[in-house]
Amino acid sequence: MNRKGTYVEVRIEEMRELFKAEKGWKESVSLGNEIVFDFTMPAKPYVTVRVWSSIHTGNRPTTVGDFMNMAEADRLAFSASNGQDSIKVCAFNNKTDRGIRKSLRSNRVEGWQGRVKSKVVAMIKDIFSDRRV
Repeated sequence: MNRKGTYVEVRIEEMRELFKAEKGWKESVSLGNEIVFDFTMPAKPYVTVRVWSSIHTGNRPTTVGDFMNMAEADRLAFSASNGQDSIKVCAFNNKTDRGIRKSLRSNRVEGWQGRVKSKVVAMIKDIFSDRRV
């Protein structure tokens, strides 16, 4: 493995395994058609931690026209191409939509699951202990 790591395709099943609904995670699609996972903190219900998956809905279009002409049935989940996007973790006030913590990036390379989970846990702990939030 080189210093930057080896790119791996992130599958939606892997994300769903990491961010389980029964643990309080909610899956949705952003305005940019990226699948996101949200966790609202029970102790601070106005705070949502969001994971931007780098997985988009629909077949991988090559042009805007291709995307616009796709049939709804063809809109499957796909991961961004190598070097095109990263997995991001951020937190925001869900009442005002204002950011609370900046996004932390994780590259889509081998072992991404452990790094993303560590960033999520660290962000939740940091927000929980911050009295200003």
